[in-house]
Amino acid sequence: MRLMIDFEESEIHYIKKSDFEALSSKDIPVNKIFFLCDKIEDQVITPSFESDCHVLKKDNDTYQVQLTQMERRKFWDAPVGLDVYMNWKKKRIQEMQEEGISIYQDDWDDDGDYIHLGYYIDIQAKNGKEVIEELVRLIEINIEDTLQLKIDKLMDFDSKLDNRTII
Repeated sequence: MRLMIDFEESEIHYIKKSDFEALSSKDIPVNKIFFLCDKIEDQVITPSFESDCHVLKKDNDTYQVQLTQMERRKFWDAPVGLDVYMNWKKKRIQEMQEEGISIYQDDWDDDGDYIHLGYYIDIQAKNGKEVIEELVRLIEINIEDTLQLKIDKLMDFDSKLDNRTII
């Protein structure tokens, strides 16, 4: 059973990722939402990840992390199109779920200007540091690195096409 973070009923607490990592499980209250950020200065919040990241402790060792990524085509400058990249990301999330990882796509919207992708990850951890380590492993290694390999293969294929001799 999935427990969705209820943002309308809950107050969000902003915390630096490094401070969250230092917390033991007993110091993290159940059913309190934390927004992880790198810096909080003069009411300006710098998120810790490419996606907005909210952490909810469901019980003693179970955390639910909600990630929300919204990109605008106008500012997208990657070597592949935004729709291709975000669809690859969505597909990778589905593959991870099929592999038995507790990850669930929650939201998808492509309005032609913006693409919005939301997903949840359930994490078993004994403290804040383990939550962050598992989150980094799942996001950076299982998702972002996989997508970068796809982009690299595509770019390598494209450069081979550019270098072929036409008779």
